[in-house]
Amino acid sequence: MAERQPHWVRRRRWLQIGLLVLASFVVIFVSYKQLNVELLRAESGFFQMVAHSPRETQANFFRSFWTTSSHGHYTPLAFSAEFFFTKWAGMRGSWWRNRQLALGVCMTVALFLFVRAAPLIAEKVTPIVAWAVAGGATMLIIEQPVMREFLQWPFHVFQFVWMILALALATALTRLPAARHKDKSIYMIAACAYASMHVLGLGLALVVATLAVFLTIILGTRIGGFDSFRSHTKALAIASVALLALAGAHTACMFALAEQQPNAETGYSFTWRHFFGLMGLFPCSILLNIFGKRDGLKLTAELISSAWPVGLVLTAAIFVFGYFSFRRVRAGSSERRDSGALLAVFSAVLLLSMLIMIAKRESDEPSERALCDYLKGARYVYPFTAAWLGLALCAILRVPVLKLKILGVAFLIFGFAALGADLEYASEVWPRVAPLHGASNLEIWRYVLQIAREARAADLPIPNIPLQRMTGFAFIDVKFFEPLLRDDLHISASNQCHFIEWDQCNDERRTEYFAKCPSLLQLARLLDLKLEMRTTKDINSDSGSL
Repeated sequence: MAERQPHWVRRRRWLQIGLLVLASFVVIFVSYKQLNVELLRAESGFFQMVAHSPRETQANFFRSFWTTSSHGHYTPLAFSAEFFFTKWAGMRGSWWRNRQLALGVCMTVALFLFVRAAPLIAEKVTPIVAWAVAGGATMLIIEQPVMREFLQWPFHVFQFVWMILALALATALTRLPAARHKDKSIYMIAACAYASMHVLGLGLALVVATLAVFLTIILGTRIGGFDSFRSHTKALAIASVALLALAGAHTACMFALAEQQPNAETGYSFTWRHFFGLMGLFPCSILLNIFGKRDGLKLTAELISSAWPVGLVLTAAIFVFGYFSFRRVRAGSSERRDSGALLAVFSAVLLLSMLIMIAKRESDEPSERALCDYLKGARYVYPFTAAWLGLALCAILRVPVLKLKILGVAFLIFGFAALGADLEYASEVWPRVAPLHGASNLEIWRYVLQIAREARAADLPIPNIPLQRMTGFAFIDVKFFEPLLRDDLHISASNQCHFIEWDQCNDERRTEYFAKCPSLLQLARLLDLKLEMRTTKDINSDSGSL
């Protein structure tokens, strides 16, 4: 067992971590200080609606977390925590904004520590070079337009926590060969892997990758490799059995409690070509994402399937890379070689497991639009970035030390360039391309409340305005948020809220509404609702006469 580190060494490490947290805080809050949190988008809006509904509705909703599995996600603890936070925070935008930014800080720290741990694989790398590589790579990934989208939607909290756990697992496995208390570290790694299943369905991929690493170590010790683990195989076996049992039970719940999804009408059927096509296009999607061109490529299922030769070659290259890493460990085990082999196995198995899970979902619920979204959606691009990053670091750290120093300088330059470019994007480009013409969900909701007040004051039904532009779902309108509307307007359950459908308002009726509800025209323009030219002229003339 290694000797205990001196007190001054431990103090310096904690000081470094403190400086890292402070630097991450500054970078995130400076870059995303104008963050507009989308409180009512999709599932976040649904949670808000239920949180303001009667207790019986809330109880049934809470019970569904434990009795159903949605699209392979059986995460009752995470859903429950998000629901209770929604009840607590309500429509307080500052609380949601601070939570999202805090998650961004945590992910920045986890990403930096992971990249910082990877240079331990390389020989004679100075701390300055390691910090340069880690800082530059972290800023390249964090300072992207898609990160703004990732932070804005509160329901991405599950992807955030999953990525933090994935990066923590990768860091722990990289440092495991040099750990002083290996048994304790092994049990903590197994617990972290299982915890990820309570956050996101992709937690199953982390469990499979962790079990693959444990099995690799156990088999490696039997053929002459992984010398530092020879006295720890019992802990590995116990942790593997416990993780397999818990994850197996959780996976059984995922399948047994799955909701029956309606058969989607689609023109494509998922095949092995799509599987390898995704494998080949994900690196391109990640690179395009870094340079802000995520939506530049028009994807179709046919185009994805045509990229299967690239994916097949990449898959073969990953297996060859893993084979030679394992051979190096067998030829002469050392902490550096063991770390490299474990990181390679973990990242490769994680990547393949995630793709297999996509294949399973697309086979059960085929949708060409969903297939293309895997390569463009922030909720998929970032998790796959974490998986590919481990493989990329394993390959990069094979270069000589001198070239690695040059690479560290290049990473640092590109990282600061990404920071400057993102700040420029936030100030010049984002205001022109932001959804809802830059209005926040809170601003939209204030207009809805004001319109409801004006309509009730004029003894008119509340216009049931479609809110698809804000929520992302065509079936969501103002009436959908009636519980939230009642709570904010302090309307008791005994009083009825009368609504009129927006499509039922003819030109004359809309003219009346625009005259008596001045806020309605402003909201209609923000939501890009179709307005008749004659109605608009009438309103302009009415506005000028007032």
